[in-house]
Amino acid sequence: MNHLLFSSALSTNLQWMASAVVGLAVTWFAWWLFRVLQTEDMEQGAEWRYDVTRINELRRIDLIYRVFQPVIQILSRFNRTVFREGLPRLQQEIQAAGLPRYWMAEEYLARIELVTLFLIPLLVYCFFDLFGGVGLLLALLGWAVYLANAATFIVPVAYVPLMNRLQIIPEERALAALFGPGFADYQSKVRRWL
Repeated sequence: MNHLLFSSALSTNLQWMASAVVGLAVTWFAWWLFRVLQTEDMEQGAEWRYDVTRINELRRIDLIYRVFQPVIQILSRFNRTVFREGLPRLQQEIQAAGLPRYWMAEEYLARIELVTLFLIPLLVYCFFDLFGGVGLLLALLGWAVYLANAATFIVPVAYVPLMNRLQIIPEERALAALFGPGFADYQSKVRRWL
């Protein structure tokens, strides 16, 4: 009896501590977002004057840049080293597209990379939900063909047995337990991957 009381009290304490940690994280994030949105223009320091003016203008006109400026600057340094040859052409395309003149190619590319990182989970979920395992397999095959590299075909080949073992078979067991003979009848009429 005392053991049950102790585990119940421990569980309640863990729930309160978890709620406090989540509450503190949400509070810190709200404070950080408020501070980022309230910050004034950067002061002139050792940086080049045009660069400070350019960054201040970007912070005014683009909310993503304002909120994630440190991350964008780190990504832009990476882009400067990795995509060195393509940046002049990208800068021309940015100007031709009519984007504000304050964007440098590596920073705009970093902004796109950051937005993509935030959208990937949503896109994968929507794509998988709409088209299922077969659609994702076709997308992986298409990507492998596009890259034209034999090593990239390992991913779609490995995807099928992994999907069967980790997703489909446990799902079928759970559905059979839930629906019984009705699900067995359904399984006999419909193929596994459709």
